[in-house]
Amino acid sequence: LRPVGVFSDVPEEVLAELASYLEEIEVAAEERVYEKGVIERTMYIVADGLVHVHEDHAFAELGVGELFGELATLDPEQHSATVTALDDTRLLGLDRSEQRTA
Repeated sequence: LRPVGVFSDVPEEVLAELASYLEEIEVAAEERVYEKGVIERTMYIVADGLVHVHEDHAFAELGVGELFGELATLDPEQHSATVTALDDTRLLGLDRSEQRTA
């Protein structure tokens, strides 16, 4: 997680705890990860591969170490774009809707 910009200054023990909440997700090329208009509470980090953020036109391509959906973890609004894997891709998902008990 350290190479991901938003986590660069986070203490190691906090990163270790956060890592325990991440789910590894395999996505095939051309598979949609995020669908415009859907409400979801998951943030994704691209661990391997490449995704395409688009609507009627391309917004961005995101690769290893980049993330998307971070605002959905804070405020569950409808997605404003669709995200599709360009290659076979491995994501790390942090689902804010899941609750853990101690």
